[in-house]
Amino acid sequence: MPLLRPIASAIDALHAASLVHRDLKPGNIFLAWESGGEVVPKLLDFGLVKLLGGASLHTSTGVPMGTPFYMAPEQCQGAKLDGRADIYSLGVVCFELLSGKPPFTGDSATAVLVAHVLQQPPRLSELRPELPASLDEPLLRMLAKEPDARPSSATEALAELEVAARSAGLTISDRPPVLPRPQRVAAGLAGDSTVAQSGMRAGQKAASVGRGAAARWLWLGLVPLALLVWYLAGLSTDDDAVISEPRSAPPPAAAAPVELPKAPPPAAAPPPVPMIPIRVRGAPAGAELWLDDQKLGAAPGPVLVPYADQPRQLSVRVPGHPARELSVTPNVEQEVTLPPEKPARRRPSLPRDLENPF
Repeated sequence: MPLLRPIASAIDALHAASLVHRDLKPGNIFLAWESGGEVVPKLLDFGLVKLLGGASLHTSTGVPMGTPFYMAPEQCQGAKLDGRADIYSLGVVCFELLSGKPPFTGDSATAVLVAHVLQQPPRLSELRPELPASLDEPLLRMLAKEPDARPSSATEALAELEVAARSAGLTISDRPPVLPRPQRVAAGLAGDSTVAQSGMRAGQKAASVGRGAAARWLWLGLVPLALLVWYLAGLSTDDDAVISEPRSAPPPAAAAPVELPKAPPPAAAPPPVPMIPIRVRGAPAGAELWLDDQKLGAAPGPVLVPYADQPRQLSVRVPGHPARELSVTPNVEQEVTLPPEKPARRRPSLPRDLENPF
């Protein structure tokens, strides 16, 4: 928690300046060592920062930008963003720090984007039973699909998580952690004259010792050699003496090659399901688009629908009005028109002379 407090303050400062970071992840959080060994994290990489309400020079509406593991559902769909998208990314970072992995994973970036939009995040207590279950609700609030259901600020989100941890009996420090600073290994010490001179003296002493040892070994080798020459010279004067030349040993037989078992080929990963953008025309203001029990977004969209060869039923819902069904085959990017709502049939009035007099 102490490591994330400065990050939450930095996020709130961005939002106060009407900016959205859009790429909050552990890779963009660096640790800096202050005097006394205190570790202070720094939020870096503002390459995807966007001004709220302003036009972007590098991205356009409908194109998702960011890192898939940490993107909010509305960011995955290329919709307009505000600071609550960064709150979602902070929830993913907290979930990964506590569980060891992000809440949504997949074999491709498309699969991860679909999971952010359609799947519910797992509970932390299911992955790490040793952690208190009170941490589930603050994390699920940060990872809510709807931006309105998330905390209003990063500081508030982190405070809720700290309160849940303290209520479970966990000790949370109020000061930054103190960690040893990593030691840098220098490539050379040419500037240190004392060390250089010590190294030269050590090298000279080693060379002197090496020369003395070589001389001793030279004398020890010459004495047996002289005795061998004298012995051979004595044998050469005897006519009956025969000196046999040493026979060379036969070459060793080549070892038979050992065949290693071949590893089975890796199983092919299932192909990712593509997402098809669909835009709906003719929907009233405030209409919501639903696929089964999952909300896809607001009309007119575009919304991302999993690819299918058969028609899928999209439900257009407006508060205070009955839901209307729309059949769409999401195999290509398309724009569909919602048929106008039929007016309610009025019962014809009867003439007064035909009305029941009783």
